[in-house]
Amino acid sequence: MRMIVTLSFAAYLLLTACSRPVGNSAQNRVVIDRWLEFWNTGSLSTAGEIFTPGFKSHIPHFSQITDTQSYKAEVARTAVDIPDFHAELEDLIVDGDKLAGRFTATGTPHGELMGVPVDSVKYTNTWIVVFRFADGKIAEEWWQFDLLGVMQQLGAMPPVPEGPPAVQRIAPEDFVWSAPSEITGDRGIPEANKAMVLQVYKAWNSKNADTLLTALNEFYSDDFIYHDPARPHVTDLAGYKKWAVDEVLTPFTDFTLPVEDILAEGDKVVVRWKFTGTFSPFGKPLTQTGTSISRIADGKIVEEWCDFDMLGTVQQMKNMMEL
Repeated sequence: MRMIVTLSFAAYLLLTACSRPVGNSAQNRVVIDRWLEFWNTGSLSTAGEIFTPGFKSHIPHFSQITDTQSYKAEVARTAVDIPDFHAELEDLIVDGDKLAGRFTATGTPHGELMGVPVDSVKYTNTWIVVFRFADGKIAEEWWQFDLLGVMQQLGAMPPVPEGPPAVQRIAPEDFVWSAPSEITGDRGIPEANKAMVLQVYKAWNSKNADTLLTALNEFYSDDFIYHDPARPHVTDLAGYKKWAVDEVLTPFTDFTLPVEDILAEGDKVVVRWKFTGTFSPFGKPLTQTGTSISRIADGKIVEEWCDFDMLGTVQQMKNMMEL
């Protein structure tokens, strides 16, 4: 099956090889370093070196941050409200004019968070950000981060013991990336790795449990590790399968899970996705956006990192219960 998938993409590669924007990967990586410095130091004067004039941002729950000026205002506010704010790059995947970064951020805020008074408690937050470059600068960003986890750590949203696992979190280890897998092997070819991951999303969109489980058995390692602070109960392949059937396929019989963007480098594949479906217990629609990073070894997905808008999901479900 993997050979068939690889061959099926041969024509695609021939058609896109010449037209695909390559960009300057080394230069773009340097810009990401400057972007991280921009956040960590609050040095607003560097914005012109980092962002294009028409820069656009897409950040869940921060719809007011749309362009360079509003972005600079948020960075300036962060420098004041969270004086010890610090973000670190954990991983970077470069593919043409797109980059995806996985980050861990920490800080001790003072004052308010989204209008809610917070105590001076240090928090940890996970980010996955997809960047699009143009003319050597960042032209567009798509963010996913665990804002629900930040609010829980700061006491703005107390844990709910009887709720789903995401809202039960309280221990420090519940809000960080879990330890990476030690499995190594053949890294594969980026375009073939993309094709394999797309086969998995095709199986998801079949909405059929047998089809999905067959794909998971074929493409996922038996020692698969899942890294997702908002789903602390999902850590291995068995838990991933159970979550897929019990929490996705069963309550959302009509869902769609389109791939909005995909990029790959080396043994990593990044997918930016959007989930929509009717939550059958209430008969109401639910939307969720997220980004996942898969790592491949010897033709199998051995681990996956995910950040998505769990806060938005919780808010939508809360609204369903109140109607």
